[in-house]
Amino acid sequence: MVYFEDPYRTEADTSAVRSGVDDRGVYVVLTGPLFYPQGGGQKGDRGLLRLAGGHVLTVVDTRKADDEIRHYLAAGHEPPEPGPVRQELDWPFRYHQMRLHSAAHFLHVALERELGASLPYPVRAPLSESGGECHYAFADRFGPDHLERAVKAANAHTAQGHPIVTRADEERGPGMRSWHCAGDTVACGGLHPRDSSEVGDITASMRIKRGKTLVSFGLAHG
Repeated sequence: MVYFEDPYRTEADTSAVRSGVDDRGVYVVLTGPLFYPQGGGQKGDRGLLRLAGGHVLTVVDTRKADDEIRHYLAAGHEPPEPGPVRQELDWPFRYHQMRLHSAAHFLHVALERELGASLPYPVRAPLSESGGECHYAFADRFGPDHLERAVKAANAHTAQGHPIVTRADEERGPGMRSWHCAGDTVACGGLHPRDSSEVGDITASMRIKRGKTLVSFGLAHG
């Protein structure tokens, strides 16, 4: 997929192979999609589709459904006919999601170092437009002081500028991928920056709710 091969690519020519309507709205299916479909907590991409003749469609979400990637259109758009399409990504939105996604991993490995022990991965780690929240299925493994020290350590680490690599990881199973940085590995099928310094300063807080530890995080400079 283009989004795995080059997550920094913002435009690409392709073709619409079909369109339709489901309970989420009107959608378009493309060959060689540039737009990342929601998954692993990362939100689906947004942007524009420019059709032959100059008509422009606004993509408000991208999801996987029935073994295909569906690009959902803004209200008022009709399902387009098959044909050539120019994809234009909402890059600021994509890039912010990439930075947040890596921030979640840097926080996790920093917590492990702070505790001197491995932690189960969050059962959920949904991202929003402004931040994210890691849902850990325990309530007694770390506290606010641990988190504060882990955040400081994570920020010092990311500022050093370590390369980030994502790749297919078939040993974990068909279609699986993983994230690698400075000797750390996390199972992940999302998109990430090339370098840790791009993440910026991470902020975080925590709360305990219904037997789970919820770590809310964001980026200090957007």
